[in-house]
Amino acid sequence: MLALGAAFLFASGCSTNALQVSGHGGFFIGGIPVTIAGAPARQRVSADPAHAPPLALNGDYVRGATYVEYTRLAHPLAAFPVVMVPGGGLSGASFQDTPDGRPGWESWFLWHGYSVDIVDIDRTGRSPWRAFPEIEASEPSFRNNAFLWETFRIGPPGSYASAHAFVDTQFPLGAFAELASQAAPRFHPAADEQAAAYDAVIRRLCPCILLLHSASGPPGMAAAQRWPRLVKAVVAVEPSGAPERGPMASPIPHIFIWGDHLGPAEADPSWQEEYREAQAYRNRLGAAGAATRWIDLPAMHVRGNSHLLMMDRNSDQIAAMIDQALGQLLGASKESIR
Repeated sequence: MLALGAAFLFASGCSTNALQVSGHGGFFIGGIPVTIAGAPARQRVSADPAHAPPLALNGDYVRGATYVEYTRLAHPLAAFPVVMVPGGGLSGASFQDTPDGRPGWESWFLWHGYSVDIVDIDRTGRSPWRAFPEIEASEPSFRNNAFLWETFRIGPPGSYASAHAFVDTQFPLGAFAELASQAAPRFHPAADEQAAAYDAVIRRLCPCILLLHSASGPPGMAAAQRWPRLVKAVVAVEPSGAPERGPMASPIPHIFIWGDHLGPAEADPSWQEEYREAQAYRNRLGAAGAATRWIDLPAMHVRGNSHLLMMDRNSDQIAAMIDQALGQLLGASKESIR
Protein backbone atom coordinates (compact mmCIF):
# COMPACT_ATOMS: atom_id res chain seq x y z
CA MET A 1 0.00 0.00 0.00
CA LEU A 2 1.24 3.47 -0.89
CA ALA A 3 0.21 6.33 1.36
CA LEU A 4 1.69 9.76 0.86
CA GLY A 5 1.37 12.40 3.54
CA ALA A 6 2.49 15.29 1.38
CA ALA A 7 0.57 16.37 -1.68
CA PHE A 8 1.93 15.46 -5.08
CA LEU A 9 0.73 16.40 -8.53
CA PHE A 10 -0.92 14.54 -11.38
CA ALA A 11 -0.52 16.55 -14.56
CA SER A 12 -3.41 16.69 -16.96
CA GLY A 13 -2.63 15.32 -20.39
CA CYS A 14 -4.70 18.03 -22.05
CA SER A 15 -3.78 21.12 -20.04
CA THR A 16 -1.13 22.68 -17.87
CA ASN A 17 -3.31 22.21 -14.80
CA ALA A 18 -2.33 19.72 -12.12
CA LEU A 19 -4.36 17.69 -9.68
CA GLN A 20 -3.20 17.86 -6.08
CA VAL A 21 -3.29 14.36 -4.63
CA SER A 22 -2.47 13.53 -1.03
CA GLY A 23 -2.48 9.76 -1.43
CA HIS A 24 -2.62 7.11 -4.12
CA GLY A 25 -2.20 3.36 -3.81
CA GLY A 26 -3.95 0.08 -3.26
CA PHE A 27 -4.75 -2.46 -0.58
CA PHE A 28 -6.83 -5.56 0.08
CA ILE A 29 -9.90 -5.76 2.31
CA GLY A 30 -11.28 -8.82 4.06
CA GLY A 31 -10.80 -12.43 3.14
CA ILE A 32 -11.75 -15.74 4.72
CA PRO A 33 -9.14 -18.20 6.06
CA VAL A 34 -9.44 -21.60 4.39
CA THR A 35 -7.54 -24.80 5.18
CA ILE A 36 -7.30 -27.72 2.77
CA ALA A 37 -6.24 -31.01 4.35
CA GLY A 38 -6.18 -34.56 3.06
CA ALA A 39 -6.75 -33.62 -0.58
CA PRO A 40 -4.93 -35.97 -2.97
CA ALA A 41 -2.63 -34.43 -5.52
CA ARG A 42 -4.12 -34.25 -9.00
CA GLN A 43 -2.82 -33.78 -12.48
CA ARG A 44 -2.37 -30.13 -13.33
CA VAL A 45 -4.12 -28.87 -16.46
CA SER A 46 -1.27 -27.63 -18.61
CA ALA A 47 -0.34 -26.81 -22.17
CA ASP A 48 2.68 -29.06 -21.59
CA PRO A 49 1.45 -32.00 -19.45
CA ALA A 50 4.79 -33.79 -19.69
CA HIS A 51 6.43 -31.02 -17.67
CA ALA A 52 3.58 -30.15 -15.30
CA PRO A 53 4.12 -31.33 -11.72
CA PRO A 54 1.04 -32.64 -9.85
CA LEU A 55 -1.09 -30.00 -8.17
CA ALA A 56 -0.97 -30.41 -4.38
CA LEU A 57 -3.30 -27.97 -2.62
CA ASN A 58 -3.12 -28.93 1.05
CA GLY A 59 -2.37 -25.95 3.25
CA ASP A 60 -3.75 -22.63 4.48
CA TYR A 61 -5.18 -19.96 2.17
CA VAL A 62 -7.19 -16.73 2.24
CA ARG A 63 -10.19 -16.61 -0.06
CA GLY A 64 -12.43 -13.71 -0.96
CA ALA A 65 -10.23 -10.63 -0.46
CA THR A 66 -11.21 -7.42 -2.27
CA TYR A 67 -8.70 -5.10 -3.93
CA VAL A 68 -9.12 -1.32 -3.69
CA GLU A 69 -7.23 1.36 -5.59
CA TYR A 70 -7.61 4.77 -3.98
CA THR A 71 -6.84 8.36 -4.92
CA ARG A 72 -7.24 10.98 -2.23
CA LEU A 73 -7.33 14.64 -3.21
CA ALA A 74 -5.32 17.06 -1.09
CA HIS A 75 -8.21 19.53 -1.15
CA PRO A 76 -11.41 17.72 -2.16
CA LEU A 77 -14.43 19.81 -3.04
CA ALA A 78 -16.89 17.00 -2.32
CA ALA A 79 -17.53 15.96 1.25
CA PHE A 80 -17.50 12.23 0.43
CA PRO A 81 -15.43 10.05 -1.89
CA VAL A 82 -17.04 8.12 -4.72
CA VAL A 83 -16.58 4.36 -4.35
CA MET A 84 -16.89 2.77 -7.81
CA VAL A 85 -17.79 -0.94 -8.07
CA PRO A 86 -17.75 -2.54 -11.55
CA GLY A 87 -20.25 -4.96 -13.00
CA GLY A 88 -19.93 -8.69 -13.49
CA GLY A 89 -17.16 -9.88 -15.77
CA LEU A 90 -15.57 -6.43 -15.62
CA SER A 91 -12.95 -4.85 -13.39
CA GLY A 92 -12.07 -1.45 -12.03
CA ALA A 93 -10.43 -0.74 -15.39
CA SER A 94 -13.93 0.00 -16.70
CA PHE A 95 -13.87 3.27 -14.72
CA GLN A 96 -10.37 4.29 -15.78
CA ASP A 97 -9.41 5.01 -19.40
CA THR A 98 -12.15 4.20 -21.90
CA PRO A 99 -11.53 1.52 -24.54
CA ASP A 100 -10.69 4.22 -27.10
CA GLY A 101 -8.23 5.93 -24.76
CA ARG A 102 -10.20 8.84 -23.31
CA PRO A 103 -10.01 9.58 -19.58
CA GLY A 104 -12.76 7.64 -17.79
CA TRP A 105 -15.01 8.37 -14.85
CA GLU A 106 -12.21 8.04 -12.33
CA SER A 107 -10.47 11.03 -13.90
CA TRP A 108 -13.70 12.96 -14.40
CA PHE A 109 -14.73 12.73 -10.75
CA LEU A 110 -11.22 13.49 -9.52
CA TRP A 111 -11.02 16.62 -11.68
CA HIS A 112 -14.43 17.67 -10.37
CA GLY A 113 -13.43 17.50 -6.73
CA TYR A 114 -14.20 13.95 -5.57
CA SER A 115 -11.69 11.55 -4.06
CA VAL A 116 -12.19 8.16 -5.73
CA ASP A 117 -11.92 4.52 -4.67
CA ILE A 118 -12.11 1.80 -7.32
CA VAL A 119 -13.15 -1.58 -5.93
CA ASP A 120 -12.53 -4.95 -7.54
CA ILE A 121 -15.02 -6.75 -5.34
CA ASP A 122 -14.22 -10.31 -4.23
CA ARG A 123 -13.05 -12.48 -7.17
CA THR A 124 -13.17 -9.74 -9.82
CA GLY A 125 -10.35 -7.85 -11.51
CA ARG A 126 -7.28 -7.69 -9.28
CA SER A 127 -8.96 -9.56 -6.44
CA PRO A 128 -7.61 -13.13 -6.51
CA TRP A 129 -9.52 -16.35 -6.84
CA ARG A 130 -8.43 -19.83 -5.91
CA ALA A 131 -8.53 -23.35 -7.31
CA PHE A 132 -11.83 -25.11 -7.81
CA PRO A 133 -13.34 -27.34 -6.66
CA GLU A 134 -10.98 -27.57 -3.69
CA ILE A 135 -11.30 -23.92 -2.58
CA GLU A 136 -13.84 -22.18 -4.79
CA ALA A 137 -17.29 -23.73 -4.68
CA SER A 138 -17.89 -23.43 -8.42
CA GLU A 139 -16.27 -22.49 -11.68
CA PRO A 140 -16.79 -19.00 -13.06
CA SER A 141 -18.71 -18.23 -16.21
CA PHE A 142 -16.95 -16.64 -19.16
CA ARG A 143 -18.41 -13.95 -21.37
CA ASN A 144 -17.55 -14.22 -25.03
CA ASN A 145 -17.47 -11.37 -27.54
CA ALA A 146 -21.04 -11.99 -28.67
CA PHE A 147 -22.25 -11.54 -25.09
CA LEU A 148 -20.36 -8.26 -24.75
CA TRP A 149 -21.71 -6.98 -28.07
CA GLU A 150 -25.32 -8.07 -27.74
CA THR A 151 -26.16 -8.26 -24.01
CA PHE A 152 -24.30 -5.01 -23.34
CA ARG A 153 -26.40 -3.52 -26.18
CA ILE A 154 -23.81 -2.34 -28.64
CA GLY A 155 -25.99 -4.09 -31.20
CA PRO A 156 -29.26 -6.05 -31.09
CA PRO A 157 -29.54 -9.78 -30.32
CA GLY A 158 -27.92 -11.88 -33.04
CA SER A 159 -25.89 -8.99 -34.46
CA TYR A 160 -22.36 -9.86 -33.37
CA ALA A 161 -21.57 -12.21 -36.26
CA SER A 162 -22.29 -9.46 -38.80
CA ALA A 163 -20.79 -6.70 -36.63
CA HIS A 164 -24.10 -4.85 -36.94
CA ALA A 165 -24.33 -2.13 -34.29
CA PHE A 166 -27.19 0.18 -33.46
CA VAL A 167 -26.93 3.03 -35.93
CA ASP A 168 -26.82 5.61 -33.13
CA THR A 169 -24.58 3.66 -30.75
CA GLN A 170 -22.46 5.75 -28.42
CA PHE A 171 -20.00 2.92 -27.85
CA PRO A 172 -16.70 3.53 -29.70
CA LEU A 173 -16.92 0.64 -32.15
CA GLY A 174 -13.31 0.84 -33.26
CA ALA A 175 -12.25 -0.03 -29.70
CA PHE A 176 -14.41 -3.14 -29.25
CA ALA A 177 -11.32 -5.39 -29.19
CA GLU A 178 -10.06 -3.39 -26.21
CA LEU A 179 -13.34 -4.03 -24.41
CA ALA A 180 -13.13 -7.73 -25.22
CA SER A 181 -9.63 -7.88 -23.79
CA GLN A 182 -11.00 -6.68 -20.43
CA ALA A 183 -13.56 -9.49 -20.05
CA ALA A 184 -12.79 -11.44 -16.89
CA PRO A 185 -14.10 -14.64 -15.27
CA ARG A 186 -17.50 -14.03 -13.67
CA PHE A 187 -17.88 -15.71 -10.28
CA HIS A 188 -21.22 -16.14 -8.53
CA PRO A 189 -20.42 -16.24 -4.80
CA ALA A 190 -22.90 -17.34 -2.18
CA ALA A 191 -25.16 -14.56 -0.92
CA ASP A 192 -23.59 -14.46 2.54
CA GLU A 193 -20.06 -14.25 1.11
CA GLN A 194 -21.10 -11.48 -1.27
CA ALA A 195 -22.75 -9.53 1.54
CA ALA A 196 -19.65 -9.88 3.72
CA ALA A 197 -17.46 -8.48 0.93
CA TYR A 198 -19.66 -5.40 0.46
CA ASP A 199 -19.93 -4.86 4.21
CA ALA A 200 -16.15 -4.94 4.54
CA VAL A 201 -15.77 -2.37 1.77
CA ILE A 202 -18.28 0.01 3.33
CA ARG A 203 -16.78 -0.29 6.80
CA ARG A 204 -13.32 0.50 5.43
CA LEU A 205 -14.02 3.18 2.82
CA CYS A 206 -17.13 5.05 3.92
CA PRO A 207 -18.77 7.50 4.61
CA CYS A 208 -19.02 7.63 0.85
CA ILE A 209 -21.12 7.69 -2.28
CA LEU A 210 -21.52 4.20 -3.77
CA LEU A 211 -21.44 4.13 -7.57
CA LEU A 212 -22.59 0.69 -8.72
CA HIS A 213 -22.72 -0.74 -12.22
CA SER A 214 -24.77 -3.66 -13.47
CA ALA A 215 -24.28 -6.79 -11.32
CA SER A 216 -22.87 -4.78 -8.42
CA GLY A 217 -26.18 -2.92 -8.19
CA PRO A 218 -28.41 -5.34 -6.22
CA PRO A 219 -25.81 -6.42 -3.60
CA GLY A 220 -24.48 -2.86 -3.32
CA MET A 221 -27.95 -1.38 -2.75
CA ALA A 222 -28.72 -4.07 -0.18
CA ALA A 223 -25.45 -3.30 1.62
CA ALA A 224 -26.29 0.41 1.67
CA GLN A 225 -29.43 -0.40 3.65
CA ARG A 226 -27.32 -2.28 6.20
CA TRP A 227 -25.03 0.73 6.62
CA PRO A 228 -27.27 3.80 6.30
CA ARG A 229 -25.02 6.01 8.43
CA LEU A 230 -22.01 5.32 6.19
CA VAL A 231 -23.54 5.35 2.70
CA LYS A 232 -24.59 8.90 1.89
CA ALA A 233 -25.94 8.20 -1.60
CA VAL A 234 -26.16 5.41 -4.17
CA VAL A 235 -25.67 5.82 -7.91
CA ALA A 236 -27.04 2.73 -9.68
CA VAL A 237 -25.82 2.64 -13.29
CA GLU A 238 -28.07 0.20 -15.17
CA PRO A 239 -28.36 -2.12 -12.16
CA SER A 240 -29.05 -5.78 -12.88
CA GLY A 241 -32.23 -5.68 -10.85
CA ALA A 242 -32.54 -4.63 -7.23
CA PRO A 243 -32.89 -6.13 -3.74
CA GLU A 244 -36.13 -8.06 -3.62
CA ARG A 245 -36.89 -7.56 0.05
CA GLY A 246 -35.48 -6.35 3.33
CA PRO A 247 -36.15 -3.27 5.41
CA MET A 248 -35.49 0.27 4.23
CA ALA A 249 -33.26 1.24 7.15
CA SER A 250 -32.91 4.87 6.15
CA PRO A 251 -33.98 7.19 3.32
CA ILE A 252 -30.65 7.05 1.47
CA PRO A 253 -30.76 9.12 -1.75
CA HIS A 254 -30.55 7.02 -4.91
CA ILE A 255 -29.85 7.86 -8.54
CA PHE A 256 -30.81 5.37 -11.26
CA ILE A 257 -29.49 5.93 -14.77
CA TRP A 258 -30.37 4.00 -17.94
CA GLY A 259 -29.13 3.96 -21.50
CA ASP A 260 -30.89 3.21 -24.76
CA HIS A 261 -32.26 0.25 -26.71
CA LEU A 262 -33.92 -1.50 -23.77
CA GLY A 263 -37.09 -2.37 -25.67
CA PRO A 264 -38.19 -5.98 -26.19
CA ALA A 265 -37.24 -5.96 -29.87
CA GLU A 266 -33.81 -4.47 -29.21
CA ALA A 267 -32.42 -6.19 -26.12
CA ASP A 268 -32.24 -9.47 -24.26
CA PRO A 269 -35.59 -9.94 -22.43
CA SER A 270 -33.80 -9.96 -19.07
CA TRP A 271 -33.29 -6.21 -19.39
CA GLN A 272 -37.01 -5.44 -19.15
CA GLU A 273 -37.30 -7.52 -15.98
CA GLU A 274 -34.28 -5.86 -14.38
CA TYR A 275 -35.60 -2.43 -15.34
CA ARG A 276 -38.94 -3.24 -13.67
CA GLU A 277 -37.19 -4.53 -10.55
CA ALA A 278 -35.24 -1.30 -10.27
CA GLN A 279 -38.44 0.72 -10.73
CA ALA A 280 -40.15 -1.26 -7.97
CA TYR A 281 -37.17 -0.67 -5.69
CA ARG A 282 -37.26 3.03 -6.42
CA ASN A 283 -40.94 3.05 -5.43
CA ARG A 284 -40.05 1.34 -2.14
CA LEU A 285 -37.35 3.93 -1.52
CA GLY A 286 -39.81 6.74 -2.17
CA ALA A 287 -42.37 5.21 0.21
CA ALA A 288 -39.65 5.15 2.88
CA GLY A 289 -38.95 8.85 2.33
CA ALA A 290 -35.81 8.58 0.20
CA ALA A 291 -35.09 11.17 -2.44
CA THR A 292 -34.47 9.56 -5.85
CA ARG A 293 -33.69 10.50 -9.42
CA TRP A 294 -34.56 8.29 -12.39
CA ILE A 295 -32.42 9.35 -15.34
CA ASP A 296 -33.80 7.82 -18.54
CA LEU A 297 -31.37 9.07 -21.17
CA PRO A 298 -33.55 8.46 -24.27
CA ALA A 299 -36.41 10.32 -22.55
CA MET A 300 -33.97 13.24 -22.26
CA HIS A 301 -33.18 12.94 -25.99
CA VAL A 302 -29.76 11.42 -25.27
CA ARG A 303 -29.76 8.49 -27.64
CA GLY A 304 -27.60 5.46 -28.38
CA ASN A 305 -26.06 4.66 -25.01
CA SER A 306 -25.06 1.06 -24.37
CA HIS A 307 -24.92 -0.76 -21.06
CA LEU A 308 -21.37 0.59 -20.72
CA LEU A 309 -22.23 4.20 -19.96
CA MET A 310 -18.79 4.90 -18.49
CA MET A 311 -17.16 3.82 -21.77
CA ASP A 312 -19.54 5.42 -24.26
CA ARG A 313 -18.42 8.42 -26.28
CA ASN A 314 -20.61 10.76 -24.22
CA SER A 315 -19.37 9.40 -20.88
CA ASP A 316 -18.35 12.88 -19.68
CA GLN A 317 -21.86 14.18 -20.31
CA ILE A 318 -23.32 11.35 -18.24
CA ALA A 319 -20.82 11.89 -15.42
CA ALA A 320 -21.91 15.55 -15.33
CA MET A 321 -25.56 14.44 -15.02
CA ILE A 322 -24.63 12.22 -12.07
CA ASP A 323 -22.70 15.06 -10.44
CA GLN A 324 -25.63 17.43 -10.86
CA ALA A 325 -28.10 14.91 -9.46
CA LEU A 326 -25.87 14.28 -6.43
CA GLY A 327 -25.84 17.99 -5.73
CA GLN A 328 -29.63 18.11 -5.95
CA LEU A 329 -30.19 15.08 -3.72
CA LEU A 330 -27.61 15.75 -1.04
CA GLY A 331 -28.53 19.38 -0.49
CA ALA A 332 -30.39 22.37 -1.79
CA SER A 333 -27.41 23.28 -3.93
CA LYS A 334 -24.26 21.70 -5.26
CA GLU A 335 -22.15 23.68 -2.83
CA SER A 336 -23.77 21.90 0.11
CA ILE A 337 -21.74 18.76 -0.60
CA ARG A 338 -18.61 20.62 -1.61
